[in-house]
Amino acid sequence: GPMEKDHPGWKHLNASLRDKVEILAENPYRFYIYPNVWTFRGPTRLEVLAEFLAEAEAAEDFELCARILEVKKALTSQLLAS
Repeated sequence: GPMEKDHPGWKHLNASLRDKVEILAENPYRFYIYPNVWTFRGPTRLEVLAEFLAEAEAAEDFELCARILEVKKALTSQLLAS
């Protein structure tokens, strides 16, 4: 059935693009992209961020673009460190 509001993925799926970027910035163990589909920490997250970047560019939200690049850089360095 439909996802309940208290489901951890609900917040991820219903967040604004800006909020999704901030959720990813926290590098949660799971990040939901569909109701029963999530990405663990790793390279897939960078692909998700690349999609978000394309959306932010299309919306001409350059402040958000800069933030996405910042988050992408942080997650990339965490990947390299692990």
